[in-house]
Amino acid sequence: MIRLGLLHRPLVDSESLWLTAEVSGLLEEDARGALRVAQDLAAGIVGRPLVRSLVTEQFVVDHTGERLPLSLRPVEAVLQPAGCSLYTEAGLVGGPWVACDTVAVEYVAGWIPPAAVVSWTSSTSIAAGAWCELGAVLWTATTAGTSGATKPVPSGFTAPLVDGSVTWTPTTAHPMPKHFQQVLRLAARVLYDRGSRPADLAAVEIGSYKETYRATVGEAEKVALLPLSLVAALEIYR
Repeated sequence: MIRLGLLHRPLVDSESLWLTAEVSGLLEEDARGALRVAQDLAAGIVGRPLVRSLVTEQFVVDHTGERLPLSLRPVEAVLQPAGCSLYTEAGLVGGPWVACDTVAVEYVAGWIPPAAVVSWTSSTSIAAGAWCELGAVLWTATTAGTSGATKPVPSGFTAPLVDGSVTWTPTTAHPMPKHFQQVLRLAARVLYDRGSRPADLAAVEIGSYKETYRATVGEAEKVALLPLSLVAALEIYR
């Protein structure tokens, strides 16, 4: 198998990942800048875009029915070519291709940012395309409207759910892992504090992650934009 190239287009506004309410007590514009830098660094470390995207990837196939590993993860759905099936969240199996075929695979992959997922509230206007977590599954509003008086309880995850005048449809989309969110917020805070850290600030802590500032650091960390501990925490998602 030879991978020829990859194109991707975000399906979720990446700015929605960086609401500054997530990093309290910081100057808004400076915080947004730190969050954007953290996003770019994290995407580089994990080797792929972070948010849900439409992806087209081209391969040259070595043998008939070859399983093709996809570059972006987690994979939500394979759209083209018809007749292929998804193998776990990172590849294809049983594709309708033969040896020496050039295959273009179109698929949806990536995470739904936390700020893109609304919390359910009663009698609230919901736009088409909104996301909501119900029963530990992400649903998308396929019909805009106003939510009902009582939070709907899914009886399954295959049929649409009526909520007032809103129709929610279940998806196989993946929310951004909470652990990854914590590391990303801490990375943004570290980057922010490098430019404006008070002299008496010795450490920052978000969730289960803590980064302690030291008077001296190793040579590798002197040239690194992020501390090695945060880089290691992000690398597990490669």
